[in-house]
Amino acid sequence: NYLSKRQIRLVRPALQQYLPDMHSRELATRELFDAWRDGSLGTITPTIYALKDAAVAHRDLEEGKTTGSIILHP
Repeated sequence: NYLSKRQIRLVRPALQQYLPDMHSRELATRELFDAWRDGSLGTITPTIYALKDAAVAHRDLEEGKTTGSIILHP
């Protein structure tokens, strides 16, 4: 295929490469949520659609009308 002919590989690192033990994962999780709580990550405002409007949500996503997370609410 195109990538292998050019010796290009897709490498996806695993979480364990960066956070090898439970203590480091708990610390990173705590730091992430602390940053979220104190506003360091900015405002996170998902776009919420009723589940019955899933087709509209998909279309809006394809057309670039949304940014960030999309939640389908039952």
